[in-house]
Amino acid sequence: MNINCPEGWSRTAKLGNLTIECKTITILDCVCDHADLCGIEHCRFYDLSREATRRFQRAQAHEHTLEGLLERQKLH
Repeated sequence: MNINCPEGWSRTAKLGNLTIECKTITILDCVCDHADLCGIEHCRFYDLSREATRRFQRAQAHEHTLEGLLERQKLH
């Protein structure tokens, strides 16, 4: 699930005179994919434990299976 960060974290990239700001994060199995970068510990999606990493990777792998793709299409 891609959402705008509820805590307001964003990343920026500068290309010449153009600055791009992105606030979108990916949440899989209640774990944020940018938790290690933002460091906002009071966020409900912040979890840096080994178990959270395993859950996130398992959910990410599931998203790339046929079953996961079908589930994502149903949500949209």
